[in-house]
Amino acid sequence: MNAKTFWNRIKALIKEKKITQETVAKACKIHINTWRGWGSKNIVPGLFDCYRIAKYLGVSVDYLISGKELDSQAKIAEIQGLLDKANDKLKRLKQV
Repeated sequence: MNAKTFWNRIKALIKEKKITQETVAKACKIHINTWRGWGSKNIVPGLFDCYRIAKYLGVSVDYLISGKELDSQAKIAEIQGLLDKANDKLKRLKQV
């Protein structure tokens, strides 16, 4: 991971969400000059600031750093499907 890639991911997410860097910085309680300094100097913020940025943008810190998102929604859907199948089988067993 390099800082430029980190900031490119953030910029892409901001563009995708049709918001501004100022909006994200303010929501994350980061002074806009600090935000711009980090971005222009390719500095990765500290963990706590990374966490707040990731949370606001709806991604994980892991995604900002590595580009890989833990696919929790897919895992939840898979588990829900298994639970639904198990529940159907239980209903059929109760009917017998």
